Amino acid sequence: MYFHVSSRAWNVGEVINPGVWGRRVRGITSPHVPPMGGYQPSDLVNIMWEGALEVARRFYAPDAPSRTDIVFLFPTRGHALAFQRTIGGQTNVYEVQPLNPADPHHLADMDILHHVPGYLIDHVHDRCRDYWTQPPIGTPELLWGGPVEVIR
Repeated sequence: MYFHVSSRAWNVGEVINPGVWGRRVRGITSPHVPPMGGYQPSDLVNIMWEGALEVARRFYAPDAPSRTDIVFLFPTRGHALAFQRTIGGQTNVYEVQPLNPADPHHLADMDILHHVPGYLIDHVHDRCRDYWTQPPIGTPELLWGGPVEVIR
């Protein structure tokens, strides 16, 4: 069993399909967002990180699922609750199970993307490489490349 944090209310038995975050990130560049000035600073940071992480994935871990096509999971309820406190807002923690245990997945260290010392531009490459190649030392996040079912 794994744990998923979501602002959406899910019922037991419902299936969470991969790609929610990817659709959100891709939507930032949709024609509905006015160029320059219509973006929030956090949107631009998300685009930068996700673009850099995708390039690094293709180079360092091409068999790992893309962050834009997965469901974000945590290996323990404690990790999910800690993340929930970090992001704030109205979110819930759900216990889930993958529909297919053979789906592609990758365990990464979420903290690599946070707490970057100094200038971000000086660390992006190393952080993105390490995200795909190093075992988690900090908060683990599991990128699950397939649908999961809500258990509770």
